[in-house]
Amino acid sequence: MTSSDATPELDLSLRIESPRLVIGYLDPNSDAQCDFVVEVVNTPEFIAGNGGGTPTPDRATARELLSKDIPYLAQTGFGRYIVALKPEPKDDIQPGDEQSPVVYIGWVTMKMRHHPNSPTIPDIGFQIARQFWRRGYASEAAGALLKYFEEKRGIHEFAGYCNEDNEASQKTLQRVGFENHGMRTIAFSPTEPTLSVLVWTKGLRSAPENYRL
Repeated sequence: MTSSDATPELDLSLRIESPRLVIGYLDPNSDAQCDFVVEVVNTPEFIAGNGGGTPTPDRATARELLSKDIPYLAQTGFGRYIVALKPEPKDDIQPGDEQSPVVYIGWVTMKMRHHPNSPTIPDIGFQIARQFWRRGYASEAAGALLKYFEEKRGIHEFAGYCNEDNEASQKTLQRVGFENHGMRTIAFSPTEPTLSVLVWTKGLRSAPENYRL
């Protein structure tokens, strides 16, 4: 195997910060992160909002599913990012003191679809655990990831999708500067039927139809 054929590794030092949050690559080797994913994807609200999703009953299954995305995530940046609360500063911390445990609250995604009829720009997604709803974390995390892709990866055109009855996601997309284009039919993957969803965009330089939206 040549060096050009080597599978790229995740730079786990990546740290995207916002006023209250820290965002980094979702690490399938982290037991805590895998357990958190299992906890969230098995909640009624996640199942209802994602059409059931892929069954993920335990840590091992989560690790296997997440590991499949790592080469592409490491190479392109497209994939899942874990979101955690920024630790509270402690004035009296001493060398050797235990650090506060990391509090994971959800994840954000940036996906690039590869179906021949799929949209030609990446789309952002967000999932916040129910106990952290209604605190503005989804828009803060999404805004931080968008800024990272704009400033560090040179991408300035984005899409976002949600169901017509998902008012929370609509408000989040609106807060981070997306424009609503109404219900449209989108081809998300070669293995799934086209779906009618609310289409939102940010930064488009042309009409949505020119991006297969």
